[in-house]
Amino acid sequence: MERIGKELAELRQTVFSRFGIPLVISKSPLRLTELGKTVSEELAAQAWVESVANTLNEKVKGKDAYEIQDFCFEYVENTDQYSNEERQAIWNTTYKRGIKAEDVRQVLAIELRDKLLKNAELEAPEESQEA
Repeated sequence: MERIGKELAELRQTVFSRFGIPLVISKSPLRLTELGKTVSEELAAQAWVESVANTLNEKVKGKDAYEIQDFCFEYVENTDQYSNEERQAIWNTTYKRGIKAEDVRQVLAIELRDKLLKNAELEAPEESQEA
């Protein structure tokens, strides 16, 4: 049994290194996986969202849900807008989890999207985190 456990652990590592570990699942709408939820908590994504959402409400005014989602994915890729502490948190998470910074920013985009949809009084996903 011990040998089988080791072999399964090696297989899991091989699969994760080859195919990556998804943080976002492509259900409609996009949702965070359990790992995505963990990354969100590690980054204190909700606090970041609260700090930027009010400045973005005007930029998404009149947009539909898809356009807001698209805006959020573009917005998080502008790395100049992050403070040094936020950049460091993203880098620490990517290093700790063995994932790409782009994947971490996708988590931020999903969290930001939900907040902006709510602020725009559009139908936000009840739960953007996979159950």
